[in-house]
Amino acid sequence: LVIIDSDITKIKEAEEQIKQQNKKIIAQAGELENKNFELAKLSIVAEKIDNAVIIADAKGEIEWVNSGFERLHDITFADFKKIHGSNLIQSNLKPEILDKIAQGLKSKTSIVYSSQTETQNGKKIWLQTTLTPMFDNDGKLIKLFAIDSDITQIKLAEQQIAKQHKSITNSILYARRIQAAVLPPTEFIDSLQLEHFILFRPRDIVSGDFYWFTEVDNKILFTIADCTGHGVPGAFMSMLGISFLNEITGKLGVKKLRPDYILNELRAKVKKYLRQTEIGAEAHDGMDLAFGMLDREQKILQYAGANNPLILIRDNELQQILPDEMPIGIYYNEKASFTNNIIKYKKDDVIYMFSDGYPDQFKGKSRRKFMIKRFRKLLHDIHKKPLLEQKEILEKTLDDWQGDGNQLDDVLVMGMKL
Repeated sequence: LVIIDSDITKIKEAEEQIKQQNKKIIAQAGELENKNFELAKLSIVAEKIDNAVIIADAKGEIEWVNSGFERLHDITFADFKKIHGSNLIQSNLKPEILDKIAQGLKSKTSIVYSSQTETQNGKKIWLQTTLTPMFDNDGKLIKLFAIDSDITQIKLAEQQIAKQHKSITNSILYARRIQAAVLPPTEFIDSLQLEHFILFRPRDIVSGDFYWFTEVDNKILFTIADCTGHGVPGAFMSMLGISFLNEITGKLGVKKLRPDYILNELRAKVKKYLRQTEIGAEAHDGMDLAFGMLDREQKILQYAGANNPLILIRDNELQQILPDEMPIGIYYNEKASFTNNIIKYKKDDVIYMFSDGYPDQFKGKSRRKFMIKRFRKLLHDIHKKPLLEQKEILEKTLDDWQGDGNQLDDVLVMGMKL
C-alpha cells in the first residue's frame, strides 16, 4: 500500500470562502429582489397618483417628473421647460417662498408652501408643494424632491368661509352698536353726579354682561348683571334684561320701588317670556345680578342680589352683603321673594358690584383663577384712591394676571363713592 498525504487546507478554506460568498450573493439577491419590488411599487404610485412628483439635482435642475406632473399642469414637461425653464427653484416663485426654501435648506428640513399658478389651458389652480432636500453622509446636498398637490378646492372653501366670516362679523359688529345704544349713555350717568367707574370688558364683540341706571322719584336705581352665556346668546339676554328693567321701573308705584320687588318682577318676566314652566324640562337661561337703589336725601342704600354680592367698604373695613343664592330665572330651590337689604350709608363709603368674570379669570395659560378672596383684597387696597385711578389699577392687574392667556368671560366691575 502506498499512501500519499497532501495539504489541502488552502483548498478547504477557499471552498468555505466560496460558500460564504454564495450565501451573501443569495442574500443580496433577495434584498435586491425586495428593493426592486419596492421600487416597482413606488414607480407605480409615482406614475398613477394625481400629485406631481419632481426630482432635481442639488442646483435645482429638474431631472425627472412623473406623469402626474403633466396631468396636473396640463402640459408636457418638454413644453413646460420651454415656458418656465428647467430649474425647480427659479420657476416663477415669489421672493418670500425663495426665502422659505433657503431657510429649509439651511436647517436641512422639508419646506411646505402654497402658490397659485395657471395651467396651459388658462385654468387657475392652487398648489401646495412639499420640498424635501436629500443630503449625503457628509451633509452635502445631492437631491431635491418635490411633491405638488392640487389644493384649489380647499382654497376656494377657505375663501368662502372667509367671506361668510366677514359677513357674520359685520352683523355682530352692528349688533354691538345696538347693544351699546341700549346701555345707559355716559352723559346720563354723569348727570347723576355720582363719583363712579365702570370697567366693562366683553370677551367677544358683544357681551352677556350689562349695566343699567335710571332715576325715579329722586332715587337712583342701578345694576350690574351677568346673563347666561356670552357673545351673541348672552347679548340677546342682556338686551332682554334691559328692556324688562325699563318696563318694570316705569310701571311700579313709588311704594313698590324697591330692589327686591324689582327682582321679583324681573324673574317673573324672564320665566314667562322664556317659557320656563318646569324645572329640568326647559333651558335655564337667566341672569345673575346685583341691584341697588340710592336715596341721597335720606342717605339710604337698598340692595338685593341674585347670586351677585355687594361689597361695602367703610372706615377701612370691608363688608360683603350676601345675595340670595338663586338666579333671575327658573330655579329648583327658589324663594318666594328676594331679600331687600337696607343700609344707612355714611359719607365716603365705597361700594362695588361685579360679575364673576374678573375673579374667575385664569392666570396666563394655567388653570389658576384670580379668586374672590384676592379680588376683595385688591378692592380693599385701592378703595381710598380716586375712582378713575382704581379702574386703571384693576385693568392693569387683570392684564398682568391674564398675560398671554385668553379672556374666559365677560368682565364687569362697577365702583361708586357714596
